[in-house]
Amino acid sequence: MTYLRALPGNQYAGLGVGSGVLLSGEGTAGGVPLFVYSPLLGANVHGVYGVHVSGVNVEGLLRLGGLSSVGVRVDVPLR
Repeated sequence: MTYLRALPGNQYAGLGVGSGVLLSGEGTAGGVPLFVYSPLLGANVHGVYGVHVSGVNVEGLLRLGGLSSVGVRVDVPLR
């Protein structure tokens, strides 16, 4: 779940919490498949910042938790 807020100049930012299920066939913990304990491993707090310019969205994401990461996403319309 992420709470997004509009900022001036076609910008937005948000904070949230989340988790997920990993459906990999690899990895077990004491014989327990990864998808059983992956929601705990994937639990995170995250922040997002984005800007919309000329029909293109550019987003940055910071995820802190068991599987921390930093990401950038660019969405370009195909029309």
